[in-house]
Amino acid sequence: AIKARIEAQLKGRPELDLRYVTVDVHSGIATVSGLVPDLEQQRLIDRLVRRTRGVDHILNNLLIQE
Repeated sequence: AIKARIEAQLKGRPELDLRYVTVDVHSGIATVSGLVPDLEQQRLIDRLVRRTRGVDHILNNLLIQE
């Protein structure tokens, strides 16, 4: 359910490029991995995931595409 809430939050933002982004949740810890085009998107995804109900901690493994 937490994963679905995170994905809904992210997909509700058309400016985000989520083609190479994956989300996994285990015991309140959300792991976000993949490639994003810039630092701004990395920060926005981090912010959205952190404020999702049920997320206690985030492991942000997003890399900026070069």
